[in-house]
Amino acid sequence: MMRFRLPFCLYLLAVIAGQLVSCTRIRAGNHVAATLDSVESYINDRPDSALAVLRSVDTTALHTRALRARYSLLRVMALDKCFEDITRPGLLDPAVNWYERHGSADERMKALYYQGRIAQERKDQNGAAVFFSRAEEFANDVTDKHALGVLYLSEAVVYGTVHNIGKQKEYTEKGLMLFEEIDDPMKELAQGQLAVSLFALREWEKADSLFRKGLDAPFSNPQAESVFLSNYAQMKVLQPTPDPEGALALLDRKRKESGQGLSLREAGIYAYALTLSGREKDAQGIVDQLEKRAMSSPMEVEPWLGRCALASGDYKRAYESLYRARLSEDSVIQASLSDSVSEAISAYNAQAARQKQMQYRFNMAIMAIILLLLTLALVLAALRRRKLESERSRILDVCSALQAEAAEQETVTARLQEQLAKFREIARRERVQRFRQAGKLRASLWRLDHLSLQEESHADNSTMTEIKKELSYVYDIDGTGEDLIRRLDQELGGVLVSLLEALHVQDKPQEQLFLGCCLLDIPADVVAARFKTTPNNVRVKKSRLRGQIAKLNNPDYDVLFAIRR
Repeated sequence: MMRFRLPFCLYLLAVIAGQLVSCTRIRAGNHVAATLDSVESYINDRPDSALAVLRSVDTTALHTRALRARYSLLRVMALDKCFEDITRPGLLDPAVNWYERHGSADERMKALYYQGRIAQERKDQNGAAVFFSRAEEFANDVTDKHALGVLYLSEAVVYGTVHNIGKQKEYTEKGLMLFEEIDDPMKELAQGQLAVSLFALREWEKADSLFRKGLDAPFSNPQAESVFLSNYAQMKVLQPTPDPEGALALLDRKRKESGQGLSLREAGIYAYALTLSGREKDAQGIVDQLEKRAMSSPMEVEPWLGRCALASGDYKRAYESLYRARLSEDSVIQASLSDSVSEAISAYNAQAARQKQMQYRFNMAIMAIILLLLTLALVLAALRRRKLESERSRILDVCSALQAEAAEQETVTARLQEQLAKFREIARRERVQRFRQAGKLRASLWRLDHLSLQEESHADNSTMTEIKKELSYVYDIDGTGEDLIRRLDQELGGVLVSLLEALHVQDKPQEQLFLGCCLLDIPADVVAARFKTTPNNVRVKKSRLRGQIAKLNNPDYDVLFAIRR
């Protein structure tokens, strides 16, 4: 017995251990999901805290693809908002693979957006444009307006890199509208970006109005403030009526509040503002530093070196710098880049259209197959129905034939039963007749016995002895009559017992004996001698008995007493 109990115990322990592990995994998964919910609620306001919490999450508790995808997406979001590297291979793969076909509209849009951001960080503007365009397809279904606004601003940046200022302005305005609707701090960055678009379109007054509006409002995002001040300073020195002092003040404010130095572009703006304000000696020191970086970053440095030389009257140097800037930023290349972005988006749209067409064809093929199968099913159902109807018709014909045969058999049976009833009635009449004859014979013998005739004349007569022996049951009228009633009932098929019950005399032996005498049609004088009464009384009682039997209205009883109706 122990040989079989041990494996069962091990199996039970294994099941319990499996259940405990499963419960532990579920609890851990629920805890991680709650952590991710909490992180998502403040990731836009405190991305550094969100990143710290995400780095502390036990990734072994991410048991499902959905959890791994969500963790991956939130981590890339936090890294991007903290200005950390997001181009590491595989960082967003779980989210990309899962949200390709699963997830809400917000999650799928964010996954595509951050694929575009990774492409931007890798200097792949074409790829970024395609991902942003795909993300925008979910714009009508998303509920996170902040994320949608950020997407619009990123698309505006892509268009700005290829000098499509009209599209840049359009998408910046769409993003600004969303941020103003939800009172999001990102509206400051959007206002600055829109101002850049306006001054690129030479709409100086509108641009200056937006810049001034942004300066009056407190900035909640230091990075947005730095970009805003830098762009405003650039417009200050490029507008038709330059304001070099205003540009210098903006750049000094930017350097003071950010705690960081100036970028190459900002250093060029600063040098140009100094030159415009007449402080060429101060500007020269910055120019000398920029010339050392001109070879490595011509697109950022050469335009400002050319403007400084032009402002100081050195036209030759200005021409050389601007020529080198033109070479580094050739309009043909920019136009080609612009076309390539448009072509990339067009190619994606064409591919999407082809996929939709293929999907449509596939759906139509499936519908055709389903329709064919339904048609086949209907045909088979019709054939089966026809076969069932044919079988039903055949069965009905058989049933009709059987019913006709049964009706015929019932007719024959009824006829036979009628004949049988007639034969029974005839047989019963014959038996009754025989009993009456026996009764008459019994009466004759009784008279012989009671008329004081010489018994010697027939005492030795063997024939008379045989007759008396045969009529011994009839002679029972001198006793209790039990043998007489029993013999009569047996001969008549049990009808006599039912008659006694109908007359309620089954417990009255004398009444039963009188009924037997009436059935045998024994003369009234013989019955009167047996019951010690007068023949007239016997006749009256016999008449009453026949009346009672007639009231029972039973043909079987009528036959016994020759009652006619």
